[in-house]
Amino acid sequence: ETEKRLKSMEEMGVDALDSQLFLHIGVGAGKIRAMTYGGGVYDKAEFVAAGPGLTEAKDAGELAKMGEMVISRTVLDLCEDLRPKVEKVAPEKLAAEGLEGYEFYVLSSLDQTPALPSMTI
Repeated sequence: ETEKRLKSMEEMGVDALDSQLFLHIGVGAGKIRAMTYGGGVYDKAEFVAAGPGLTEAKDAGELAKMGEMVISRTVLDLCEDLRPKVEKVAPEKLAAEGLEGYEFYVLSSLDQTPALPSMTI
């Protein structure tokens, strides 16, 4: 699919290296279950993950517009010490996506810089 799009861009005279990429990000948190098993297509190992954390991230990503990061209520609670600046996603938008009763927020900034864990190699 990506190759088709790049070829299409080239045909239109658009240089892929001169094009801007706009991302939208959804962040969720919660337990997930993961499983690997062998013997899938072409006898390759397959990996499957599922759970509320992935569902939150998927839903948040679908709510995010170009250039936005949308976080779930769970994520907001986990990062409250960083004093995030957020705007609540409108109830109408949640209803349109079938997410009534859930809370999601557009994250604009953090007042505190997160402490990264130390790593020893």
